[in-house]
Amino acid sequence: MLQIKRPDGLPGRIVRELLVYSGQFALFYLIMGFSRAGGGFLLETMSMALIGALGIQAALLGAYGHNPAIRLTASFITPAVYSLMTSATGPGFALDAVFAAFWAFSVVTAVFVTVAISAKSRLAASLFDFLASVAGAASFAALYFYYVTADTIDGMIRSGLGGSIDAAVELAIPGIVEWVPVFTSHPGNLFVIFSALLLMLASALARQETLRTTYRIQDLFGRYADVKSRDEVIAGATARPNRTELCALVIGIRGFTDILAANEPQLVIDMLNAWFDRLSELMRRHGGIVDAFTGDRVTVLFGLRPGKRQRKASTIVSPCEKAVSVLIELQDSLPALRKELRQRDLPDPKEFDAGLHFGATIVGIVGCDRRREFTALGGAVNIAVQLGHACATLKSPCVVSEAAYSRLEPSTQHRFKALARIRIQGSDTPLKAYGFDSTGGV
Repeated sequence: MLQIKRPDGLPGRIVRELLVYSGQFALFYLIMGFSRAGGGFLLETMSMALIGALGIQAALLGAYGHNPAIRLTASFITPAVYSLMTSATGPGFALDAVFAAFWAFSVVTAVFVTVAISAKSRLAASLFDFLASVAGAASFAALYFYYVTADTIDGMIRSGLGGSIDAAVELAIPGIVEWVPVFTSHPGNLFVIFSALLLMLASALARQETLRTTYRIQDLFGRYADVKSRDEVIAGATARPNRTELCALVIGIRGFTDILAANEPQLVIDMLNAWFDRLSELMRRHGGIVDAFTGDRVTVLFGLRPGKRQRKASTIVSPCEKAVSVLIELQDSLPALRKELRQRDLPDPKEFDAGLHFGATIVGIVGCDRRREFTALGGAVNIAVQLGHACATLKSPCVVSEAAYSRLEPSTQHRFKALARIRIQGSDTPLKAYGFDSTGGV
């Protein structure tokens, strides 16, 4: 699901609902009524009820409108209140042109925006977002036509030229359609309509450009930061530092120094890019967040995003389980990756080293005024790095700390065997560690 909701604050989203999405028709109705009848119009029971309903609707959609179900229901609060108020005029209220236009706008806009926020492609999201803007422009044209026609009929009745004209009948469906030639015969009406449509079209196109720019920023920044932190920074906020417990996984290429010395720079870079592409694919699939690329090594964090429940189980998959799943898939797919690299005449990384640890860390945006990045600080990452360095000595492609091992399912633990204790820099107590067991099915 692709959400077009911008990562701004609630006040901004409420204003957008009023001016761009669900509130346009009601706003135009209130403004045109005020321009015809003066300030007293806004004090009428109908107007006050609409203003209250419009405020509630905009607040609900501003807060929860990214949910398609809420969007499809809350979008009809204002037209429902209008229907309730106008029903007191008699059974013919449903034929009134404003009533029909109000509901038509509400239904069309609700559907267009719902499709936009639910679309799986950005093209579809942009298209239906644009169509929602077009619906707003059409609502202005319809209301302006209605009120000009109403003024024309009132003038004819007051001057005695109206004969037996019944205003209620003429302003209902389909009677009002017969007044289109009269409306379009006045150049001033056409000027107002086309000028307003051009302005709204320009506004809609500007919104599309803003949307495309937002997508480009999300694509670029999303490569370097967690989605939540990215959205906060794009919105102008500062992603707040957070102390948390998570699983840190550090993976590197064993023997990379020799590869670097024996090959041309371009070949090394191409190999690394292919290596990182494969790793990034695995990370995204299992919910990992890339913290940093350092030479041949990549640091990945698991546990920053809420855990997802397994489809056929009620338990939540632990961050350590996700990290180990990445390692298992990486080991299984390494022969295919090596074959692909050889076919491209690129260096062939025969083995990898990986360190895995679960512990406390601080995450946040750090850097200087000109450059900042999302990163993790603390023991979890440092220990994972040292575990990775111990892989060659311990003759295991992966070394896992006891803190991470204890959070694995029994069915996963059997893939590991106990290794010699490892001395960690900064700690006097050797760390108990585990490595892949070649007899455990890995």
